[in-house]
Amino acid sequence: MKKTLILLVIMNVFMFTACDSIPTEVIDTADVDYQLVSITVPAQFIYNDQDSTLSVTLSFTNSATISRVWFNVLTVNASSTIKQNVYLSQGASNNDITSFSGNTILGKGIPTGEYVLEFFVEDNITAGNGKVKKVASHNLQFLSGQQNSAPVISNLVFPDTVALTEQFIFTLDVLDENGYIDIYRVYYEVFDPDGNQLQNSQGITKFPMFDDGLTGGDVTANDGTFSVGLTFPASFNTGEYRFELTAEDRVGAVSNKIIHILTVK
Repeated sequence: MKKTLILLVIMNVFMFTACDSIPTEVIDTADVDYQLVSITVPAQFIYNDQDSTLSVTLSFTNSATISRVWFNVLTVNASSTIKQNVYLSQGASNNDITSFSGNTILGKGIPTGEYVLEFFVEDNITAGNGKVKKVASHNLQFLSGQQNSAPVISNLVFPDTVALTEQFIFTLDVLDENGYIDIYRVYYEVFDPDGNQLQNSQGITKFPMFDDGLTGGDVTANDGTFSVGLTFPASFNTGEYRFELTAEDRVGAVSNKIIHILTVK
């Protein structure tokens, strides 16, 4: 139990900096005059050489207070924006319900996987930044038709020996033939000298590595080199710890695994 609690102390920077999960469908329009009635957008979109246009329609009541409506398309972990500020045009009203429609091209170069559409509304009565609200989101599975390749990890830079309480950083290069945005996550697992897998207090055993130029000692964002900084507290046992490092793409294809033995003195 002691190791689990202390591991959380080591890892809490990662837990707090991870992206929050994005809610699905209607989020919150309770404090505005308009109300979102419906979203018309497919759950799955398949690329077609003749027509790769994704069409979207949102319907509202009390649309007189709406200035404009738009959406963004992001990777499911919000690490990359695929389309930004796709504006919807206002259509005719029917029984106090007004539709706003628009479309965007999802090309074959976008990797197959899960994406999120985030919808925003700007009203014409609220002052300041409060006039823009994120009113909904929608999960979209995109099938590009291109052959998927699993990511490949290499060039692990990792010390062989560290002392208890000593800070250290390890890095790993990740390459995906389907493009950088196809990399869904890069993670490592840790096993103590007795072979027990370490976890935090939430039971998480797959700990993330980062390529944001900010977290875990990472130097340059989005360069394909993922980093983590760790420290083993004095209360941990000394001995050989086994690290297993893996990457995963957006359709769940798993990379080769690299295993590294770290001696903690």
